[in-house]
Amino acid sequence: LKLYRIPIPVTVAARSQKQVAFMAKERISGQLVYRSDAYGAELEGPQMLFRFRNRKAAGIGEPLPAGRIVVYQGSQWGRMLVGEGSTADKALDEEVEWAFGEPTQVTVEVTTGDGAAKRGTTATATIRNANPYAVRYEIDFPTGDRTTYTGLPGRLTAKPGKRVWAATIPANGTVRLVWGAVETD
Repeated sequence: LKLYRIPIPVTVAARSQKQVAFMAKERISGQLVYRSDAYGAELEGPQMLFRFRNRKAAGIGEPLPAGRIVVYQGSQWGRMLVGEGSTADKALDEEVEWAFGEPTQVTVEVTTGDGAAKRGTTATATIRNANPYAVRYEIDFPTGDRTTYTGLPGRLTAKPGKRVWAATIPANGTVRLVWGAVETD
């Protein structure tokens, strides 16, 4: 049983249900990230996600129940819908990632070829950013499956069940990433 406080008085008649807005926050501080998941030498299409730490300083600071989320952004024409998604239960001080849509200005193209040792596949991802501002792009490489990833440049961040490659793609710029994928038994 989970108890959540609803900020307004409500009544529910016997054998009925009521929908209420559980939470509406005007401003949440976080980071817009573009991300793909790697599957061997292939990449899933990019997703937009909003990442923040569930703290009062970021704008929430309350336990979040699983459910639907809607992301809006202010503009010169007023509040505009950015996307919708869902979230799992999140505790205080936990990192929260809300995936809410597919970008139109950030694209990924992957080409593959045989690895140099004829064992595995070499993949090259070309990431393009058509926005007039730089963006953060991440690729998640799973750990614990039957694929070993090689040749990943730079420092990767270890997260549960994956290693994460991240780069800043400049405004109207392109970045390429090359890696090897070897299937193990």
